[in-house]
Amino acid sequence: KQYKYDNVYLHGETPLHKIKVVDSSDLGTSISIYFQFIKSICICLFVISILSIPSLIFSYYGSRIPIQDHDGIGFYKYTIGNIGYESDSISSTCNNDINQIYNTTCIHILNNYELSSINANGIIVILELLQNLCFYITIIYLKYKLLSLSKRNHILECSVSDYTVMVTNLPTNTNLNDIIEHFSNLYALNKVDYKSRPIVINTKPNSNITNSGNPIYYNTWISDCILHKRIGNYILAFKNKYKLLNKLYHNRALMKMYHENTSFKHGPNKYLFEKAEKAMTLAAIAVDNIAKQQIKNNKIKLKYNQFNFDENKQLHMLKNPSTFTSASYTSNNASNTINDSQYVIEADVIAAFITFQYNESMARCIDDYKNLTANSILYPNELKFLRTHKIKVRQAPEPDEIAWENLEVKPTIKILYRIQTFLVSIVLSIICFFIVLQSTIYKNKFESKIPSSVICKNTIPLLYSNTSSSISISNYILTRPSDKTTELVYDGYCSNTISNSFFAIYANDG
Repeated sequence: KQYKYDNVYLHGETPLHKIKVVDSSDLGTSISIYFQFIKSICICLFVISILSIPSLIFSYYGSRIPIQDHDGIGFYKYTIGNIGYESDSISSTCNNDINQIYNTTCIHILNNYELSSINANGIIVILELLQNLCFYITIIYLKYKLLSLSKRNHILECSVSDYTVMVTNLPTNTNLNDIIEHFSNLYALNKVDYKSRPIVINTKPNSNITNSGNPIYYNTWISDCILHKRIGNYILAFKNKYKLLNKLYHNRALMKMYHENTSFKHGPNKYLFEKAEKAMTLAAIAVDNIAKQQIKNNKIKLKYNQFNFDENKQLHMLKNPSTFTSASYTSNNASNTINDSQYVIEADVIAAFITFQYNESMARCIDDYKNLTANSILYPNELKFLRTHKIKVRQAPEPDEIAWENLEVKPTIKILYRIQTFLVSIVLSIICFFIVLQSTIYKNKFESKIPSSVICKNTIPLLYSNTSSSISISNYILTRPSDKTTELVYDGYCSNTISNSFFAIYANDG
């Protein structure tokens, strides 16, 4: 029993249909969040659909939309504008409202149930509020699940961000040697640090540099370091150029397809060939303009620097890292300074991404800098970069989550962009509000000028059928006022209301 309890999966007491072959954490954070989003939105929309049923019923049994506005399929029956009845309709009368103290109308459902329009409006408003509440609850729940899934998968998975920190507020002329010296000395695990944290047993400095290929990391507590510089314009230009080149290649392929010697089954097409040729030419001109603009507006230089050790020794060191020692190379000066790459971009440093040899070093670094900013008054001297600069450190995001061209955007600029977006949204909302308001005002004015439908539906038909009185419609004659002054006054009233109109009435025998 004890062996079974300790060694058999779920103690051998779980049926097959309850066994999870793949856990959500095995799929990664993004896939887990995607399926959670689909599940939550489906549940939310299902609840909203249930809450919409009363409104659909009220709409279906209404007849407010005129016949001339009906669509052929019958979708008008399920719109909220169909709730109620046409104006002056007898069908809207409340039959069971015995104790009426004011005029009201009712909605009749299945000819057996009636509901006052006031109660129907209340039900619709309450259900709309519940639908909005359901949506906001779903959004809040998704945010909670996003954080919880990210945290859980972060614990279960190991990624480069578990060893890497992002450093900002660095001096613009920062070099790789200063970065390595500062963080490697500060978070070495083979000695007691400035906060008296103990030594971590079985840890040693970096002795394998095959991942970076740079001997500057040898015998340090840093595995790799990337200095990101102010090249956002170049990155954006590269992205635009990449899109334009794809467009150029696409149009070049179209030219080959529609050329007179084409093997395309539909044969050549002169018009499409010329169209593709023109588009390809414009794309090529745009690519050239991007290059000229970057050369004109930017003074960033790509400088070539050669390592100060033999290339054969470097290849031997990369293949046999255990044989490499700090004495394997020499530099031009006594400081043993070696450039971090053969190609160096001469631009201001924006941020540094430092990957430590051990996760413990990263954790200590985050713990030391987590509450420190450039404006912190009580900033330990040991943590200041070069003993003078107050830097900001946080755990680095995953590489695919970084928008490199945006790292150089200052916080104040970001705030200004957000304010600008907010103001534009407010202005557009106000404009939309006034458009709707003005449309409603014109609609009400237009409706006020339309005669009551009772005249067309009841009075005139009754006159034609001679069922209302002994007077026939033939007895009615369109008559103008006999007094000229009265005629001018009433014509003025009509023309002020409707242009190019005049006053006349149908009178019995004139």
